[in-house]
Amino acid sequence: MTLDFSRLGKPVYNAYIELFNGSFRDECLNTNWFLSLEDARDKIEEWRRDYNEWRPHSSLDNLTPRQYLEGLETGSERKLFPVLAGTGFGLWFLLPGLRGNKWYRYWGRVVKNEYIGSGNTRLKVEPTMDKQLNRIRKAYDLTVMQHKKGINPLDNIPEEIKKSLFYQFLMAGTGDSAAPDIKEYLAPSPEKRFLDVGCSANIVNYRLDLWTSVYYGIDISPRLIRAMKTYVKHEQISIGGLNIAEVAKLPFDDNFFDIAAVIGVLEYCTLKYISQALIELNRVMKPESRLVLDIPNENHPYVEDMVRLEKYLGRPNFIHSRSKFVDLIASLFLIERVDNSQVMLKYYVRTIK
Repeated sequence: MTLDFSRLGKPVYNAYIELFNGSFRDECLNTNWFLSLEDARDKIEEWRRDYNEWRPHSSLDNLTPRQYLEGLETGSERKLFPVLAGTGFGLWFLLPGLRGNKWYRYWGRVVKNEYIGSGNTRLKVEPTMDKQLNRIRKAYDLTVMQHKKGINPLDNIPEEIKKSLFYQFLMAGTGDSAAPDIKEYLAPSPEKRFLDVGCSANIVNYRLDLWTSVYYGIDISPRLIRAMKTYVKHEQISIGGLNIAEVAKLPFDDNFFDIAAVIGVLEYCTLKYISQALIELNRVMKPESRLVLDIPNENHPYVEDMVRLEKYLGRPNFIHSRSKFVDLIASLFLIERVDNSQVMLKYYVRTIK
């Protein structure tokens, strides 16, 4: 085995690695405190997943490396893309553009540039939603950073939004995942696994871990999940788990959950993506399991103010017709009740299998 180094004083001879080094240093090493080797592994792994699975890359037509790899077509025109793999902290990275079969020494470890291809045609996230998911992730990541600095994201919103009836409704906190009607319908109990989709800081704000069910949370924001994991560890809270994931790609086995809440999530999604998300939710839920989902109420007088606030916070909404949403649900879930009294339509449903 031969080591191949960049020539001294000539980083351009290894431009891809130098570019990656800068991103890794600025976005991970310089923004985290590593309290132990285990802590370093956890935080670097979260960054790696963000780099590979969540963040769109302009060089890949605004797809993530993982989506680009999964979207490869079969046949003679199948493209091959490199995977940079290594043993340092268990890291591996998808880096477009590398060529050849050379060995690179990176971060004190020897890694090999290999080429792999995919023989499967996989469903990939539509480009519109790919960009949207990145916007939402960045918006919530920013919120976490602001709170760490003692900044309330709502302090500087325009006065006309603050004076709106919707803002007063928001401040009352009557539409969150811990609303009494949601708990009453889901009926948590010790033997039930509870999935909180778009969990945000619910475990801190509403102590959903105190429900008698076993709590699992997912969120698209790596910083939110990292903050919640820190809180859970510090408070020694027992839960099922917290994962960085999107609702259309859940990291759980089939028929895993008994109850679920999907609150404050689907308003960021296109109908096509919602269709994928509902299929995925149906997969992980047990037969006859209960869910509560919500979407914006297109006929509610507050809906325009809600859209304005969300847009100001960098989280643009999609407003869909109620009939189209019901059409998507029909074959997957039985609608038992609908609450249309608030700015978000709430659907109380059972899983059909």
